[in-house]
Amino acid sequence: MSLNRSEVIRTRLREEGSTNRLRDILRHILRLEGWQTLWHGVLLQLVRSVPNTAFTIGTYELVVYSLHWALLTRNSSNSATTTTLKTQPPAAAAAC
Repeated sequence: MSLNRSEVIRTRLREEGSTNRLRDILRHILRLEGWQTLWHGVLLQLVRSVPNTAFTIGTYELVVYSLHWALLTRNSSNSATTTTLKTQPPAAAAAC
C-alpha cells in the first residue's frame, strides 16, 4: 500500500514516454490533479492483496501445526507423553 504512489508515477512514466522525467510527472500530478491522484487504485490493490495474504498466513499456520503434530507423534516413544502433548496445541496455532 505504501508503494502505491510510486506505482502511479511509474505508470505515468510508461504512458507518457521517455520525454518526461520523474520530477516533471510528480509536479504535474500535484499541480493539476492533486495529491489524491497518488492514491488512485489503492482500494483495488487492497481488495486483491488482503485475501491473498490471509490465505498465505492461514496455509502457513496449518502446515506448521500439521508438521508439529506429525513430528511429535512419530518421535515420541512414551505413550503418556504423547497423550499429554496431543491435548495441548503448539503455541503458533494457539495464537490464531
